[in-house]
Amino acid sequence: MNDDELHRILCRATARSSLPDTFNREVWHRIEAEESISLGACLRQLCQRFFTLLAHPCTGGAAILASMALGAWLGVQTAEAEPPLDGASAYLRSIDPLKGHPKEVRP
Repeated sequence: MNDDELHRILCRATARSSLPDTFNREVWHRIEAEESISLGACLRQLCQRFFTLLAHPCTGGAAILASMALGAWLGVQTAEAEPPLDGASAYLRSIDPLKGHPKEVRP
């Protein structure tokens, strides 16, 4: 069968399918339901606005500086939580971090 013959057959063929009467109403109902405010849509919109805001150089730079300041502050807070170790204790802890402080009394 060549292309011309196939084209003639396809032109003579008619589609015999019909849509239900409620098809248009159901389609628009689905579209409205998808566009309605949902948690997922709100989160997507919030993330889109956030990343659009971060795309600006000033806002992005400020976010990087704030992240660095927060990281430095958390580093200082965790460093102050541990007691200072002498050289030998620091070496032992670097080899085996699960070892307790050498001054601790173990049964």
